[in-house]
Amino acid sequence: MTLDERGPVVVDEHGTDVVRTPSRGERAAELRVQGYPWREIAERLDFYDGHTARRSAMRATAGAIGSPDYERSVWYERLTDLYGAMHRKGMKGSAAHARVAVQIATRMSMMLGLDAPTTHLVGTLDEGRDPYNGLGLVGWIRAGGDPTPADREAYRIDDATMARLREGT
Repeated sequence: MTLDERGPVVVDEHGTDVVRTPSRGERAAELRVQGYPWREIAERLDFYDGHTARRSAMRATAGAIGSPDYERSVWYERLTDLYGAMHRKGMKGSAAHARVAVQIATRMSMMLGLDAPTTHLVGTLDEGRDPYNGLGLVGWIRAGGDPTPADREAYRIDDATMARLREGT
């Protein structure tokens, strides 16, 4: 499928370009990405109510609407557009727009997890003391520590398990 000035174009079985009109569900999903509430989308596209518009959009997007990953991507797209507008005005000398751009950038970094604190483990591993500094084995691994060879063997921790634990899954 390609896109031209008429809209999405698909090639039919005869090799002819055919303009495909998006369904109401696809249009509802697009309006949601643009920031419209479901109630207003229902009014614009002549759905019975906002719930019906949402269900139609979910069917059109194979259920992606409402999932955390989808919502995160929608908000990232919205914040990116808003940040660009505020940043341009802030660079032209508007202090108010610059402050808003900084607030948007802060929110985006929080959403992406870039504001998470960095953990540095300091200390020695003495006998008679918790070797994992009170974090427990999984907490120690997630914080970047390496378990003892005896613990790796006792708990059957292979390299793949270590990678999953460090990723937080």
